[in-house]
Amino acid sequence: MFETLPLALSAIPAGVLFATVFFVVLGIGVFSTMIANVQVFAHLLRERFGMHPAGAAMISGLAIWGLSLITIASFTDAEWAQIELTLLGRELPTLYQLIEHASINILLPMSGLLIALFAGWVIPNQIAVSEMGQWRITDSLWRTILRYVAPAALLGRFWQLSDLSGHLPL
Repeated sequence: MFETLPLALSAIPAGVLFATVFFVVLGIGVFSTMIANVQVFAHLLRERFGMHPAGAAMISGLAIWGLSLITIASFTDAEWAQIELTLLGRELPTLYQLIEHASINILLPMSGLLIALFAGWVIPNQIAVSEMGQWRITDSLWRTILRYVAPAALLGRFWQLSDLSGHLPL
């Protein structure tokens, strides 16, 4: 994106202007996401440790910034960021690729599975209906999908990612 988009936009009239606007808007989006991430940890520090909001925000921002240096170091020749690891059949030579692979292929499907199981089996039907409105047909369909279809699909995704899927027939 950072190499091909400016190159592509430079070939059109006012492409430099479009590229500049695009990357400014992208920066604003990244900054707003960072604020949302900092707020979660700042709230935790305020609630658990009674910290002042400004101090909690500062510590949270610095901690997230420090952790983000791991991904930056992975693109350099920093020896500590270079690892040789195979996870779920994929070679992961850097810490960045480990974080990326774990986030996309493990944490996201796992959180989806847990949310589906919680919403399908734990939340009382009265609460679900009150949140969704009075849709009787879609309520039973929604509950069935959350209880059976979504967990089966997400478990199938884990099966596909594991080494077992290549060795055992389904």
